[in-house]
Amino acid sequence: MSFCSSSCSSDTDSESDNRRGLVSLEDYTSSVDSGSDSEEEKPEDDGMVMLLFYERLLIDLMEKYSVEDIDVRLSIQHLTTNYRQVCNGRLPSEIDYNNTRHCLGYLHRYAACHTFLVSEAVSAILNESDVLTSPLSKQTLNVVFLGGGPGNDFVGFLTALHGKHEAICALDVTVVDKMSGWENVFNETVLKLRRGACCKAGYVFDDVNVSSTFITADLKETGGWSDEMETKLRNADIVFLVKALSHIPNEDKKDVLQVLIYIIC
Repeated sequence: MSFCSSSCSSDTDSESDNRRGLVSLEDYTSSVDSGSDSEEEKPEDDGMVMLLFYERLLIDLMEKYSVEDIDVRLSIQHLTTNYRQVCNGRLPSEIDYNNTRHCLGYLHRYAACHTFLVSEAVSAILNESDVLTSPLSKQTLNVVFLGGGPGNDFVGFLTALHGKHEAICALDVTVVDKMSGWENVFNETVLKLRRGACCKAGYVFDDVNVSSTFITADLKETGGWSDEMETKLRNADIVFLVKALSHIPNEDKKDVLQVLIYIIC
C-alpha cells in the first residue's frame, strides 16, 4: 500500500527567504521547554504538535552533533536547489544524507509538513475506507516504510492511528532507506516518542509494544537486499511508499514496483 503526498513548500523562494526560514536556537527555546520532551500544554492542533516536536528534535540533534545554525541554513539552500530541479526522477546531484547537517536541514524544512500530510492521508483512508480495517484488527501489526529516512511517515501514521489502535498489542516498524545517516535521526525520533512526545503519536506507545528497525537498502538495487529486508516485506501488513518513487529514475520505477509487488504479494 502506498500513499503519495507533495511537499508543502514550492522551493521557489529566494536565498533570503531560505535564510529567514531557519529560526535561531533562541527562537526555538522560547517556544519549547528545553527541560521536557513532551508538550506541557498538549495543544489539540496536530500540525502545531508536530512543529513543536520537530523543533525540539532539531535542537537536541544540533547540540548532540555540534551543528551550527549556519550549517543548517546552508544545507537548506543545497536541498531546495536540488529538489526544485528534479527531472525524470533524477536530482542534479546526489544529496548526502550521511552528512548530519543535511539531515537537520531536511528536518527543519520538510519534516513537520511531510508528517502532517501523511497523517491527513491516513486519517482520510481510515475515515472513508475499510481497506485498513483488517490489518488494524490484528494483535501484531507489521508496517514497513520504504524510503522512510528520518521516520516522518512513521510519526504521521501513529498520529492518525491514535484512537483506532485498541486491538493492537504489538507494532513492528521497519524504516528502509539507502542513506544510513538517517538511522541516528530515526532512533532519536523513536526515543522521544517513547518518552511521550508528539502527543497522539507518543500516546500510542503507552498502549502498544512498539519495536523499531532501520535497514539500509537502495530500492533500485534489488539484488542487494538483505534477507532481513525481504522477510520484513513478506510479513508486512502495511507498506508505505511515500515520495520515494519521485527520487527513483523513471526508467527504474517499473522494475522496483514489480519486485516489491512480487515479494509482498
